[in-house]
Amino acid sequence: MAQIDEFRAARQSGGDVAHAFNRRVLPHVARFRRLQAPDGGVVGDPDAARRALDAVAAGLRDVAHRFPGVRGTGEALTDLSAWRDAGLDRSPDFQATQRHWTPPAPGEPAVFAAPVRTPNSAGPRGYHLEALLLEGIAPRLSPPLAAALGSHRWTCGFASALAASEGYTRGQCAVLFAENVATATIPARQSFAVFLVDRFPRLYAGHTARVCDRLVHPSDRPVTHLASGDLAALRCAWLAVHDTFHNVGDRPHRVNLRSKTRTLDAIADEVKADSAAFLAFRRAGAGDEAVARVMLLDRLLRLALDPRTRTGVDARVGRAFFNVLWREEAIRARGGALRFDWARIAAVLEDVHASIVELESFADDVVYSRQLGRIAGHRLSVVPFSADDPFATVVERRFLESIEFGGTA
Repeated sequence: MAQIDEFRAARQSGGDVAHAFNRRVLPHVARFRRLQAPDGGVVGDPDAARRALDAVAAGLRDVAHRFPGVRGTGEALTDLSAWRDAGLDRSPDFQATQRHWTPPAPGEPAVFAAPVRTPNSAGPRGYHLEALLLEGIAPRLSPPLAAALGSHRWTCGFASALAASEGYTRGQCAVLFAENVATATIPARQSFAVFLVDRFPRLYAGHTARVCDRLVHPSDRPVTHLASGDLAALRCAWLAVHDTFHNVGDRPHRVNLRSKTRTLDAIADEVKADSAAFLAFRRAGAGDEAVARVMLLDRLLRLALDPRTRTGVDARVGRAFFNVLWREEAIRARGGALRFDWARIAAVLEDVHASIVELESFADDVVYSRQLGRIAGHRLSVVPFSADDPFATVVERRFLESIEFGGTA
């Protein structure tokens, strides 16, 4: 697998920075979070909140002074100061962060600090203050896979989290998106997106691998013996291709965020990107196809089976994939285990992808959403927990009596 051979997890000498960040910033972030309401505003002791926020800012300034190569503190300090001046009881409006913060380049450290939603986290819902110390990572694709992308390239960033606050250490959140930052207005464009690929090995081992052992026939189980760094490398390559296909077509994700705030639109966009990525990896060769199988099973069986995340968009995408593949007989239950017809899966995903691409040709958002609801809604089964939900009847009821999710993963 070329991605493993070429992957470089450049952690340089980040230990000292991480130690300072953990000691000078994160304890005060934790104190401040306990005083916030879901909209981000402070509802607890205002004096305690100001002291905690001042300590966060002082910690960020200390990190910036001691480690001048660390980017991102300027945007955070600008927004934190403006929020304090406006009143911490008000919903935060972190415009400088949303507009000007950029992901770290490969091998480069960067700080992020802002109230942000953390999808699939086990922490409290809403816009709570988060702080991250990141180090950039570069995806490495096999030559056939890179050639399959042609002139198209991903627009997101990839990173390891050297230190992180609660929203990124509890549960399954592994993304940092500009549209999730607390601001007064929803952005029309996605100014940044970062995938925290170093989280994937723990999530895969703690959730997906356990579910596969319980549900999937041994001949269809993905490789589970890969080292943590290898899994992170493969996830990085997968997400690079996935993000590329988000932005191919008539409705590129990075400039079409408002329509993606609608659940059905968001699910269709994820299904399109995952289907295209699966097909690209499969066509690139045997090693890459193995990666595609790992990632598809992870999509099907991780978030959708965790009771803490099962109602979110990402989980619904997993259910949608399972249901369409089940109805097309690409997944079957035999002998108490799930069996996967990978050739049939590829054919079904090619057809699903073509259907969504055709729908995207409707330029008007209202018409597009109406057509999507009529044509794709039933086939993708995006209304989970209904009577006609194969995922519920085949997987949850028949197979999951012994599966439990918990811990911080």
